[in-house]
Amino acid sequence: MQKLSRSAYRLQHKLNPLFPELKSFKTNRSLKKSSFYKKHGAEFERIANGIEYSNIHHSGSAADRIRVVAWNIERGIQSDGIINLVRSHNELRDTDIFLFTETDIGMGRSGNRNVPAEIAEGLKMNYCYSNSFLVLAKGDEGEQDHEAENTLSLHGTAILSRYPIKAVDNPILPSMRDYMSSSEQRLGARRGLICSIEVGSRVLDVAAAHLELKTSSLQRAKQLAAMLKPMLTSGSDIQLFGGDLNTHTYNLKNKLNLLASFLYKVLYVGVPETIVQYMQPDRYFERPVFDVFRNYGFDIERFNNRRFGTLYYNLGEAAASIKTRKWAPEFIHNWLKEILKPYGGEVPFRLDWLAGRGFESEDTIVKAIGIEKPEWENQRLSDHDPVMVDIRFV
Repeated sequence: MQKLSRSAYRLQHKLNPLFPELKSFKTNRSLKKSSFYKKHGAEFERIANGIEYSNIHHSGSAADRIRVVAWNIERGIQSDGIINLVRSHNELRDTDIFLFTETDIGMGRSGNRNVPAEIAEGLKMNYCYSNSFLVLAKGDEGEQDHEAENTLSLHGTAILSRYPIKAVDNPILPSMRDYMSSSEQRLGARRGLICSIEVGSRVLDVAAAHLELKTSSLQRAKQLAAMLKPMLTSGSDIQLFGGDLNTHTYNLKNKLNLLASFLYKVLYVGVPETIVQYMQPDRYFERPVFDVFRNYGFDIERFNNRRFGTLYYNLGEAAASIKTRKWAPEFIHNWLKEILKPYGGEVPFRLDWLAGRGFESEDTIVKAIGIEKPEWENQRLSDHDPVMVDIRFV
């Protein structure tokens, strides 16, 4: 792991003039073979895989418990609302460690803000950000209808902490698709983030990752294994993981795989049981992912409250409707609206999870909950809900 000093470092680059030529490459392979990449590749890789941090705060001696929240903050589009909510919310304001997925730095869709730095500053916390992508598009489906040009064009994962961050690692996750040929053209690969955090006299490893959406459960399991494996060599005997695992129970590798997995559920499992599986994905359809946790000694049962979903799918919302129409024929879109009527048009998914290793005592977990559909000034702060755990830490 890379040791962090008690200072700060910002990721910066001057690559924007190269973006038009960079976007002309439609596959990662053609880019890597080009003379253009030979000339500029080292700088591309420095940024695409870079780490940024501010490690200047110290909350003092450790309390008798720590509160950890994992939250996909949807790019950080509502950063101000997130800061205000955390400051005032009965549960969130006492959070010691945030595990944030989907964080932007210099993306037009989120106001070209440095999302992790601004949230950390607003909450008076340390932060470390691991970049995954140099983003060449304005955004994904439903995010491109704006005029703002990207500045730094970075997207990745961040960990915020009230305690000092001692060291970091950003393991690369196996790529399951060519991001240079996707609708959101990007250079780079998904990376997780592991931080060793000094809590009083002990060192706690915390990790965050965002697994691939458009792939199969088996492929997501490979990504999770690449994330957890380096944690086994850490010197810390207590470890936490949190993030968006995209355990939606479908194979989104392509439209044919999606259709096949959808028809299998409807014909052989039935609609009611399919919806049950969204909240219990480890029972069958996402079992490979959860087998990885067990194989690496991580417990999920005590760290998660299954009464809470973390994403609510509603075809009445524009973003969900746009994505569904992209992946499915119109007749399936309309059929889905019909079969969801008995459920009020909305069904919950459990995509975001916490897990722990080394917390053997039965009374270690004080509380595990979800924060349902948090808002600030009548604005939803993310399409995902945060999940939280209180851990007795003495």
